[in-house]
Amino acid sequence: MDSLCTQCQEIGSKLLERHGWHLLSATELARRMHQRIGETESKHTAEVLTPTGMSIYCEEWYECCGADGNRREVAFGELARYLYDRAIYKFANGDSQIAEELTQDAIERVFHKLHECQIPGAFLAFANGKLWQVASNYFYRRDRDQARTQPLPGESDADVDDHEISQIMDSVQPSPVEEAFHAELGEELFRWMAEFLVKNKRLKNTVWVLVLTYVYDLSTKEIAEALNISENSVYILRHRAIDRLEKDPDLRRLWDEWTAQ
Repeated sequence: MDSLCTQCQEIGSKLLERHGWHLLSATELARRMHQRIGETESKHTAEVLTPTGMSIYCEEWYECCGADGNRREVAFGELARYLYDRAIYKFANGDSQIAEELTQDAIERVFHKLHECQIPGAFLAFANGKLWQVASNYFYRRDRDQARTQPLPGESDADVDDHEISQIMDSVQPSPVEEAFHAELGEELFRWMAEFLVKNKRLKNTVWVLVLTYVYDLSTKEIAEALNISENSVYILRHRAIDRLEKDPDLRRLWDEWTAQ
């Protein structure tokens, strides 16, 4: 067994075990990873193999969601568990009722809009985008309804100040990174990365942390393992990546061009 085959087996098995996914066996996922990577000149590193494995699984996920029978049920069951975990952590602040409502709405959107996913390898980002949309709508409606029940100016001891208004607006407006979920993924992502890294080689890990976090939705621990750095370094690089995305006009331009694809 060659080294690439061994790496594909190890990373593929970890990916499936970590998420509890069963649409592909570890052996089949590794075989497809080996075949795809073997057809390219990419270096056989974890930062390449992990996204490759995720993309291959997403292709199978997308296909099963559009099929009939048991595999379709399994596919949507796995998607529901994944989106619920993300909803309760990212949007619902631990409130299981809100997380369940957001998950159900997101699953319905994926079901009815599946034909809009043009790149099966980006299916997870497509589903995450639907979750973000329903979460934005949910909290927008909630804050709007709450605002309608507030006393008119002069009817309470203290009116809502500018800081509170700003907080409400921030809760319903997407950050630059979250806006990326409105776009689908593909080869353009890697062209975008290559274009930026040609002139910014020292920012390689910073860009990878941005992509692995907000595109492939890997955890801090998973990113640390993929890039062979400490979890603390991931936190630092993530902060730097978001800061650069918001402040660096060249980086933001490239990101906007990619998300406009």
